[in-house]
Amino acid sequence: MNKLEIMRQKSIDDLLAAMIEHKPGVTSEALWRVAKDWDGKMRAWEFDQALAGMLAKYRVTNKQWYPIGHVAEPKRKEGPKPDPRQVRMDW
Repeated sequence: MNKLEIMRQKSIDDLLAAMIEHKPGVTSEALWRVAKDWDGKMRAWEFDQALAGMLAKYRVTNKQWYPIGHVAEPKRKEGPKPDPRQVRMDW
């Protein structure tokens, strides 16, 4: 999200929901930095209250926030690498 979209949010709940939806896996620390910038006088307990309200709609794993039902794309493996003993050099 760009700065204009962040500042356009009407409440802290809307801000946190938009951040989590935009970037699943965002950390609590990143959410705190954005919330502090969004509202210059944000207190830690206000932020904690807002995060507690988010637990009904979002899940948190290892301090990373995801929408409920979010499924991460599996990492794609590249093809097998050739064995360096089998590669022949043309001299």
